[in-house]
Amino acid sequence: MFRFLHDVQYSIRQLARAPILTAVAILSLALGLGANVAVFSLLNALLFRDLPVSDPQQLVDIHSAFPGRPSTGYFVDPVPFGAFEEIRLRNTVFSHIFAWDDEALRNIKANGAQYPGAVIEVSGDYFATLGVHPLLGRLLRSEDTVPGEPAKVTVLDYRCWDRRFQRDPAVIGKIIRVDNVPLTVVGVTPKSFRHLDVDVSVEAAVPIGFNTADVSRRWYKVLARLKPDVTIQQARSQLQTLWPAIQQSIVPSSYTAAQRQRFFSRRLYVQGAAHGFSYLREQISRPLGVLMYLVVAVLLIACANLAGLMLARGSNRRHELAVRIALGAGRWLLIRQLLIESVMLSFTGAVLGFVCCFWTGHYLLSLIWMGKGPIGVDTSPDLRVLGFAAAIAIVTGIAFGIGPAARASRIDPAGALQQNSRTARDGGTRLRRILIVAQVAVSLILTFAAALFIRTFYNLWDVDAGYQRHGVLCMELFPQPGHEKLTNRGVYYRALVAKLNGIPGIESVSYSNGLPMSSREFSKMGSEMVSELPPGSSTVQASLGVVGPGFFEVMGMHVLAGRGFTWNDDENAPKVTVISQSLAERLFPKQNPLGRRISIANAPDGKDLRIVGVVNNASLWSLESYQPAAAYTGFLQTAGYNQPMVDIRTGSDPSKYAQAAERAVESLGYHYSVQTQSLRQRLDMFLGNERILALLSSFFGALALVLAGMGLYGVISHSVTTRISEIGIRIALGAQRGNIFRLFLCEAALLVIVGLAVGIPLALMGSRVVSGMLFGVAPFSTVSILLPSSVLIFVVFLAVCVPVRRASKIEPATALRTE
Repeated sequence: MFRFLHDVQYSIRQLARAPILTAVAILSLALGLGANVAVFSLLNALLFRDLPVSDPQQLVDIHSAFPGRPSTGYFVDPVPFGAFEEIRLRNTVFSHIFAWDDEALRNIKANGAQYPGAVIEVSGDYFATLGVHPLLGRLLRSEDTVPGEPAKVTVLDYRCWDRRFQRDPAVIGKIIRVDNVPLTVVGVTPKSFRHLDVDVSVEAAVPIGFNTADVSRRWYKVLARLKPDVTIQQARSQLQTLWPAIQQSIVPSSYTAAQRQRFFSRRLYVQGAAHGFSYLREQISRPLGVLMYLVVAVLLIACANLAGLMLARGSNRRHELAVRIALGAGRWLLIRQLLIESVMLSFTGAVLGFVCCFWTGHYLLSLIWMGKGPIGVDTSPDLRVLGFAAAIAIVTGIAFGIGPAARASRIDPAGALQQNSRTARDGGTRLRRILIVAQVAVSLILTFAAALFIRTFYNLWDVDAGYQRHGVLCMELFPQPGHEKLTNRGVYYRALVAKLNGIPGIESVSYSNGLPMSSREFSKMGSEMVSELPPGSSTVQASLGVVGPGFFEVMGMHVLAGRGFTWNDDENAPKVTVISQSLAERLFPKQNPLGRRISIANAPDGKDLRIVGVVNNASLWSLESYQPAAAYTGFLQTAGYNQPMVDIRTGSDPSKYAQAAERAVESLGYHYSVQTQSLRQRLDMFLGNERILALLSSFFGALALVLAGMGLYGVISHSVTTRISEIGIRIALGAQRGNIFRLFLCEAALLVIVGLAVGIPLALMGSRVVSGMLFGVAPFSTVSILLPSSVLIFVVFLAVCVPVRRASKIEPATALRTE
């Protein structure tokens, strides 16, 4: 240990003697290692981190799905409450089981504050199944969730207790109101506990069906804990055996033959739930995987660059190392000493990068978070992240230090002591040139990826989506307490439009079910549109939108035939629909669709709809789709829908009208806005994945170019330094200074050409991996490869100009006196 500490102290003194090299090395490593740790911390939070509960590997999720539909992931079908009860009674493989509903946004009144917050509905065994113990009071029990009886209690999440009650221990027994239902606080969860949906910051857990007396007709997600000796395959086998009998016992008697057949076609699935549930996990896991490859490539460039710097520094320490060997120092002792210096540099850079990743991860998530409340993902480093940072620091330190250390240990003391710093030939030149070729190749791959992602982001922004993006304000409304249901929706929404139209500068107002750009995942979930004409009827998958009167005018769309929706299209009028031009062409080719009828398979109010209009194709769900088939139903004809988006067309910058519009909505006493933003801001948020890829890949590409330029500068500069005498002789014998310039420039050009020859095929092969994430970009196009190659050549040309120019200005007499 004493010897090791002595080596550390000696390494610190040696690094302090070269402050510029040490600073460059630490900064390069901080950027490379910090980027790796930041991206890994996000991957860890979303993909690898288990729920902070007892034995999370024993937790399983139970859900149903139709054949051909996804049976895994975030968007899976729940099961009827009756099925949950039957599984609970009949199974022999679970020690605990509970039903739960997604964390919904609710009106909460707590400690005098009124605000919207996420609340999870759970059955009584929720906390017992998860093995959670209360921080204060008690948690929910089976007797707290009796179907048919009103809920009376709630359990606060630690973060709600902290924010809303300032960690008051006397919170037990206080009353909070959730959707105007009074609930007594009986407990607080521990600080380390996170609920099942890791994306969302939950305010409280309430008994299932807390605001309704009838839960038997509702569908819920189900989660269970396996008994100690039971495997997930055994549980899956038993439930699949029980499922047909359970279906027979719970099928509603009112179902038609077609509905019964569809109900019995459902299958039951069981999957592990140790990591909880996350919408972000499915949305950004692939982009994060791509970013992980990019940051590893940056780290490789940094390692190659630092290996070159250490080789150059080693050539300047030849005399010192030769003296130590001559005095009896063992070669393994020198290798250990130099590796300690490298690892110390790496650990210092890792510490700086680790500090940066504390805020970087949360910032990156905020760029793509589309939720209405605070994000719940815990990006704080844990032991896995600490272990990753330590491991990558050690590997990095050895990676860029082993070559220079091994070379230094092979120094011949007699030969080295006879040379001076000018006449010594660097035997590591070949290795440094190989490292430069590798840096150029990897830099090309990074700049090529950056070019693809930047062009994709630009193309999505610039695409003609079929509607006007400028001058639109979007307000997502949420009902105030006691107004979750409206008795006369038409009168209220007409009054709200009149109120908003009264604000100077607002031109028109309408409603929608979150359009445009409600959710990327929902944009993929089409509806079945069935035309009316037997026997030639056809079924087409199409997107479904619920829109209000004047919506197409607000969005700048065009009614090509017939009409749009009016205020007369309410719940008392015949059901009508407006379809897109592409859907009309698919359902009724070369025919007039007006007056025809269609049905929407998975819409409760979508039966026997009469087509009254055709509008232009508009990418309201996904910008990647140029001509989506779409059907629109009337907002006022959709029963019970009371959380609309208000779309407002303004005459100038929409953000100027945000506060006035919010005050107008609240003044009527029925709604308030939980999110107000311009349509351009909404699109920017919707393109969060593309923005992160474009932003970070361009940053990493620029960093790679800088590091490659630094590496090439070091190689040419060192070559000039060791060949000063040769240059002086060449000039003395009549060589022109332009010839000297071309000599070293050709040396640099050769390294760059070889690097490009290696990098271009690798970049083209790598483009196949990300081809599904591109839009409007051909991964194998000439422009895609020529542009980053040209930028790389320009950067390295600038990097070598200084040492090459210095070489061409060497005076022969001065150069020869150095010999």
